[in-house]
Amino acid sequence: MVIRGGWAIFFQPTADVAPYTGYSYSTAPSTSVSNAGVIPLVAPGCTGASCGMVSNPFPTGILTPPGNSLGLLTNVGQSVSFIDPKREVPYSHVVSIGVQYQLPFNTLFEASYNGRFSRDVETSLNLDNVTYAQYLADGSTLTSSSVPNPYAGLLPGTSLNGATMSLQQSLLPYPQFTGVTESNMSNGTAKYQSLVVQVEKRLSQNFSALLTGTFGKSTTYSTYLNNGMDAPGQFITRDGGTPPHEVNISGVYKEPFFRQARLLPRILLAGWQLSGYTQWVSGALLNVSGAYPTGINPAFSDPSVHGDWFNTCTYNQTNGLTQNCSAGEPVAWTIQKPFTLNTVPPPQWSNFRGRTIPETSLAIVKVFRLKERLTFQLHADADNLLNTPTFAAPNTTATSSLFGTTALIEGFNYSSVGGPRQIQLGGKLSF
Repeated sequence: MVIRGGWAIFFQPTADVAPYTGYSYSTAPSTSVSNAGVIPLVAPGCTGASCGMVSNPFPTGILTPPGNSLGLLTNVGQSVSFIDPKREVPYSHVVSIGVQYQLPFNTLFEASYNGRFSRDVETSLNLDNVTYAQYLADGSTLTSSSVPNPYAGLLPGTSLNGATMSLQQSLLPYPQFTGVTESNMSNGTAKYQSLVVQVEKRLSQNFSALLTGTFGKSTTYSTYLNNGMDAPGQFITRDGGTPPHEVNISGVYKEPFFRQARLLPRILLAGWQLSGYTQWVSGALLNVSGAYPTGINPAFSDPSVHGDWFNTCTYNQTNGLTQNCSAGEPVAWTIQKPFTLNTVPPPQWSNFRGRTIPETSLAIVKVFRLKERLTFQLHADADNLLNTPTFAAPNTTATSSLFGTTALIEGFNYSSVGGPRQIQLGGKLSF
């Protein structure tokens, strides 16, 4: 038996580039006929800059980067961002401890714990937003009502140059900007822990095999529930996106029975090598948009029984109706009224994931020695050996009529699985 472990600190390399605020401007051309004259026709008696084909695509002028000449007035009427001046370099504590044990039949067993604990993970925060109280008090009037614009005519070429602005814009801490973002704030954390198991049958009796399994969990603490209204660092815990399960099985077997056979049987039957590979990885976590979970786990153990990939029963608070519900299904989702403020993080279920299938491949190889310096290799490969169909991730838009449904993938994705079984025959002559 062998026991080993280790601990280390890794600093994440960063290459943060400061925003080009004031040194990089873009001016969108006008596309309206009245302003830009985009119709290739000159009307009789037409005079002025609005006549002719694309005579004036920039009626309010082209924004010229001012550099640092405007000081604190730089980018007024637009959005600004800046890097946290107290930023720290992100780093991680990496821990590993494992045991290795020799089993009979030339087999090796190994199990280990691996952990990674990241600190000073970079986050960003919207500093230009309304408060909780304003959001709850004004609701839809924040965007539907207008107020006089104190910057009218002072910010040409921007969206804040008109006679009025929305109530929401007027209530912002920095109403002269369309957005203020502080980035690279070193206040996030992340964690990954896993159990890794490996069983290796070393080559003996013409056979070798390897089984590996990773069973882990990752979480992040760097996401805001209501970015701009939450206090800095008031994060919610979210899944880290790493697949919780991954199992790989591979093996190689070399035919031993015809090595002493007569010439023709030995040439045709001896020396064949069979190798195979199977992998199974957990699907990606599903995130539903357009609705808020009620707290009921929507995952089905067998979607084929229900007709949908998961529980799609949805209640609409605006009209009081339910939709996408099957008989006996509890309501799993709620389409909230506009400007509903959520204060409790939506739950995440570890089994609410896209479905994946094992990826299985098989290869057969035989080398024929024609002469001392001339060999011919014949091989056959089969991808998606079991011809198992692959389905795309289900529709996760609660307001869609296809909510919870999926479609068969045609063609091949990044792995060999994704389409029908493919068999390839090939040969290689070496001299």
